[in-house]
Amino acid sequence: MNAPVMDRRPEGALAGTLASLAPLLDYPGERAIAAALDCRSALAGEYPEAAAAVGDFLEWIANEPMEAQQEAYTRTFLVMPSCVPYVSVHLFGEESFRRGRLMADLRDAFDRAGFEPGSELPDHLAVLLRFAPCLSPEEFDELVRYCLKAPVAAMAASLGRTRNPYLHAIEALRLVLATVDREEQPS
Repeated sequence: MNAPVMDRRPEGALAGTLASLAPLLDYPGERAIAAALDCRSALAGEYPEAAAAVGDFLEWIANEPMEAQQEAYTRTFLVMPSCVPYVSVHLFGEESFRRGRLMADLRDAFDRAGFEPGSELPDHLAVLLRFAPCLSPEEFDELVRYCLKAPVAAMAASLGRTRNPYLHAIEALRLVLATVDREEQPS
């Protein structure tokens, strides 16, 4: 498998930033703290508000035992989730031909890029964030505009009504995605 080439286009830096957020939305493991530290560092210069949100998330994971982190992840994203991590559910609903079509299209795109999504469904938010650096500029733009912005905003709104610590990770991502339109507007 070829590693994605970073920063050969303007979207490359943003794609790398999105990929740095992916581990925050994976099931917690041994590297959770290190990944959050790396992510906060990657965001600090260009996305200070997002870095602060990651800092809040980092504070939570640094002070919670692994079992509590895993239980919070499961409660948040898996069992009667307060926040569904599958973007196609936010776009099309749980049972939809369009949802199935998007997942099939994503699998095809993963195969073409030589990208290994792991064991999650192809529309899992963390998988899409890791996939971002593999995309052409046009595909990257479609991913951000049509697959990430609205679902992430919905996730943030859903978690915003709770005291869920994953709100910090989702909010960091929402803040980064919100810069896409601002960057394109003339000064």
